[in-house]
Amino acid sequence: MRSLLLMIARVSFSAWVGAAALFVLNGVQLITSPEFSSTQRDQMVLIRFPPYYVFGAVLVGGGWAALAISRNAPGVAGKRWATAMLLVTLSLGLLLYDYFRIYRPLEAILLNAAAARPAEFVMMHRWSMWINAAHVGLIAIAAPLVSWPGARNCSD
Repeated sequence: MRSLLLMIARVSFSAWVGAAALFVLNGVQLITSPEFSSTQRDQMVLIRFPPYYVFGAVLVGGGWAALAISRNAPGVAGKRWATAMLLVTLSLGLLLYDYFRIYRPLEAILLNAAAARPAEFVMMHRWSMWINAAHVGLIAIAAPLVSWPGARNCSD
């Protein structure tokens, strides 16, 4: 059972890094495309980001739970498990902080299209980009940490 949970954590973390990278690459193309007006770009943000955060929370949160329960599973135990748990916990915290403290206020600004954007909009957007990069970066470190073959045979 612990090996199955460890496999779920490994797949979840790796899947999230790939999904986040694809999201960013696709998003940059859309946002920089001259074919869309600023209003259309704002609408794309409002449509695309909620699923991004939900998908991230499901994969990272589910992977965190699976990793937590799989403690001492063959292949990742001791310091490697503790380090991975720390990285994933920090990453999940950053994801939740970004969603509730940065994205939601930005979303409220975008929903009020008639109002001028406050001065802190650009700063908040930059913070969100940096926090997301850190969040995904931590998972990108944790994924190989839990996936690297252990010293023991995985015959749980």
